[in-house]
Amino acid sequence: MSELRPIEQILGLARWAPSGDNTQPWRFEILSDDRVVVHGFDTRDDCIYDIDGRPSQISIGALLETLRIAATHFGMRTDVKRLDTPETRPAFDVRLTVDEAVKPSNLLRHITVRAVQRRPLSMRSLTIREKRELEASVGHGFSLIWLESSQSRLALTRVLCLSGKIRLITPEAFETHRKVTNGMPSSATTRFRIVPSGSIA
Repeated sequence: MSELRPIEQILGLARWAPSGDNTQPWRFEILSDDRVVVHGFDTRDDCIYDIDGRPSQISIGALLETLRIAATHFGMRTDVKRLDTPETRPAFDVRLTVDEAVKPSNLLRHITVRAVQRRPLSMRSLTIREKRELEASVGHGFSLIWLESSQSRLALTRVLCLSGKIRLITPEAFETHRKVTNGMPSSATTRFRIVPSGSIA
């Protein structure tokens, strides 16, 4: 990892961002050591779950936030600009800038520690500091709701179980899962494509 440039290390962490069925609807175009374009694409045309492309768009947002967190390891901030591209192919110009005010995020160590319903989930309670950092990450106009009582957790568990059942018994969903398991890349195969600086206005 040490042989990679900082921007490559940052993207190497950013690719751990969660996405529906691990579709990873993004590609990276490195323009320079401090600039990358994130090319997103949604799967609304071939995935029953991607209603109006919203789930894919949320995944791309999770990627940009993970990229921001990863950049703090190098004392960098990210400045993100949405480019003029079709809704189904969102692209973002991301610039990395060294900033003395940026401190390593407390969420850094959590990026590569992924847990899903297929594996046992951690029972450790989040610390107050971790909660505050997560709350701050959602941005202005949004908030997190913590479901911490046994009753609220049980209610959420029931919803998730029903959701899982629908995914497993819906004929249209089977085709989506078949494509995912047979052809989608793993999290280790995200590619970097380096292009000359200035290729994007």
